[in-house]
Amino acid sequence: MKIAVIPSDLGACGYFRLIWPAEAVRSVRPDWQVDVYRPQDVRIGMGPKGLAVHGLNLEGLDLAIFQRIGTPNQVELVRSLQRAGIAVAIDVDDALYCIDPDSASYPAWNDRRAATHWANLDEGCRYADLVTVTTDALARHYGKHNRVERIVNGLPEGAYAPEPAPRYDPMVTLGWSGVAASHPHDLEAAGDALARVMASDPDVCLRVVGDAAWAAGVFQVPEERLIDAGSHPLNEYHAALRGTDIGLVPLADTRFNEAKSALKALEYSAVGARVVASPTPANIELSLTTGLSIAKTPDAWVQAIEMEVERVRHDRERGEAGGPSVRHLGILPRAEEWAQAWERAVARRQGMNR
Repeated sequence: MKIAVIPSDLGACGYFRLIWPAEAVRSVRPDWQVDVYRPQDVRIGMGPKGLAVHGLNLEGLDLAIFQRIGTPNQVELVRSLQRAGIAVAIDVDDALYCIDPDSASYPAWNDRRAATHWANLDEGCRYADLVTVTTDALARHYGKHNRVERIVNGLPEGAYAPEPAPRYDPMVTLGWSGVAASHPHDLEAAGDALARVMASDPDVCLRVVGDAAWAAGVFQVPEERLIDAGSHPLNEYHAALRGTDIGLVPLADTRFNEAKSALKALEYSAVGARVVASPTPANIELSLTTGLSIAKTPDAWVQAIEMEVERVRHDRERGEAGGPSVRHLGILPRAEEWAQAWERAVARRQGMNR
C-alpha cells in the first residue's frame, strides 16, 4: 500500500491528526509506504490542460489523505484523484462551518473573497472515500454519507510527564493554556470562579502557558498570583504544561465547542494534573474514564476547583502524586484504528472502480 499524507499545516493540527498517526501506522504496517508531505511543497493550480498538481508523487498511489481542504482547486483534486483510481481521505478536527465570528480563524473560512471557505470543505467531504473526525458532532456534519470514522485524539509519547516525586507543599497551581485569538468568550464560562477561590485560599495560584496577561485579566487573577509560563512551539508545549496541579478547560456553550475534542483536558492529564472542564460531549466522555471534574456555572466551577485543590493536598499528605493515568490514550495505541480506516477507504474506491 502506498499512501500520501498531506497535512494542512506543520502545527498542532497537522501533527496530531496526520503526521503522528502516519508515524504510528508505519510501526504496525512496516510493508506500507507512508509518505508525509510538507503542505508548502504540494501546489495545485490550473494549467493549459486543466488541473495541475506539483510536488505530489502519484505513481502507484493507493490513497491520498488531506486535511481541512478549503479551495475549489482542492475539491477538484479530490475528484481528479478518484477518477484516476486513487482513494481520498479527508481529516477534519474542528467545526469549521460554525467558527465564532470573534475568532481569528473566522475570516479565512467565512469571507467568500478569501482563498478558503468552509463550504468547499463540506463539498470535498461529500466526495471523499473516507472522512476521519474527532467527535460525534463532526461525524454528523461531515459524514452524512456514512463514509466517516471517528478516531479520537491521542497523545504522542513526549506529552507524558515522568512520574513526579511525592512532595508536600500547600501551594496548589491551577493551569490554563492557549491564546486569546483562539478562545473568544471561552474563559468567561468560569465567570469569577478563580477570583473567588483565590480570595478564600491564599495558597492557590494560576500558571498560564500562552497569553498570560490576557487570561489573568479575564479570570480576574491578581498579578502576584500569576505565573507566566510563556508561549512555546509544539515541540516544547507539553513540557511547558508540567508543574500544573489542576488544569482548567473552560469553553463557551457554542456549536463550535460542542464539536471540539477533549485534547486540552487530555494533555493536562498526561502531565499528572487533575482537570476541571466545561461540559462538552467530548469532555464528559473523557470524564467517565479519567474522573475529570465537569463544571457548567461559575458556582459549579468554584466547587469543582475547591474539591480538586483538596484532593491535591490530600494526595500530598499521603505521599501520592498526580492525577489518573492516561498513558493508554496515546496515538500509538490507536495505530491499528488509523490503519484499518485507511484500508477501508482504499477498498471502497477499488470497489467503485470495478
